Amino acid sequence: MLETLRNEVRDFARYNNVITALGNRALEPKHWDKIFTLIGCNNAPPQLNQFNFKFLLDLKIDAEYEKVEEISAFASGEFTINSQLKEISGFWDT
Repeated sequence: MLETLRNEVRDFARYNNVITALGNRALEPKHWDKIFTLIGCNNAPPQLNQFNFKFLLDLKIDAEYEKVEEISAFASGEFTINSQLKEISGFWDT
């Protein structure tokens, strides 16, 4: 019983990491394309607003959570750089 609980907690932690990475607001369509390609879905679902986490789990996204986290972190870095460039550009325009 303890082993079962331990496995459930481990699975939850992995899912939590994936959910956190996928919830990154810095993810742009190009990042989603990389994620879909990573999990073997070469074409994004036709209705992005209709897919859910179960859809991604069925494609074994949890097995690729480290790579998904890398893509998410890269998206955050790009977002930060772009924000700073816009700020600098705005300063020069004044």
